[in-house]
Amino acid sequence: MDFGAFDGKLEPVKKGDKWGFIDRQGNWAIPPQFDSASKFREGLAGVELDGRYRFIDERGTTVRQTDFEQMMCFTEGPCAVIPLGQHYWTYLDSEGTHVLPVRQQIPEGFYQGLTPMQKDGKWGYVDENNAFIIDAKFDETKDFSESLAPVRMGAKWGYADRFGLTVIEPTFEDAYVFCEGMAAVKLGGMFGFIDREGQVLISPRFGEGGCFAGGLAAVTINNKLGYVDTTGKEAIKAVFDQAGPFDSGIARVHYKGKHGYVNRSGRFVWLER
Repeated sequence: MDFGAFDGKLEPVKKGDKWGFIDRQGNWAIPPQFDSASKFREGLAGVELDGRYRFIDERGTTVRQTDFEQMMCFTEGPCAVIPLGQHYWTYLDSEGTHVLPVRQQIPEGFYQGLTPMQKDGKWGYVDENNAFIIDAKFDETKDFSESLAPVRMGAKWGYADRFGLTVIEPTFEDAYVFCEGMAAVKLGGMFGFIDREGQVLISPRFGEGGCFAGGLAAVTINNKLGYVDTTGKEAIKAVFDQAGPFDSGIARVHYKGKHGYVNRSGRFVWLER
């Protein structure tokens, strides 16, 4: 449900059919000119221009051309790429020059050093050397966060730790990652929030539930998105079509066909013109 936090100095934003980058004041730091763009990580962002992928710095200057079919960068861990002429996703090393031995049909991303991997119809987790750190024994897996990961066994979801041990029993219809000690889970067709012991802190009454950041989480109420605090009280009225997690006091939202950023009072600090 979340569609990204403003978690760096610059944020990729699409205007028309081109992508550029804005700063935290909503000014264009790099004008819209790219066919696609990823977030900045360690001072570099992957962009597509005229069918070629490249890395740019925070001034918009090309640092390095690449020979990849596609590129996808995450807020954590290495960027995923499809090498020229191949049909699988792999990952760049920390220098961004060589590919890792990991192969995936869909890029899952590395979180806390692990990425989900399927083997013989089951799912586990591998490290950047493609070695299984957690055996493939689950029916479905999601990313690690705060040392726990949602895992499905049969029809129900629970949580496993980094040793692969089930620490919250699979009793949920769906489950998302932990953020600030709480996670959104689905029970009886609705989402609520649990703590790390699996105890329900906010009763299931939302159509969707997002990640807590700065004490607020995006939730769906009557098919619109707003924000609740850690008690479940509505803090920002549900009027948005999309809503991302807060970062440094602002959150990215989509409102009446336009991208924007709101503060913790729900007021726009920037709205696409």
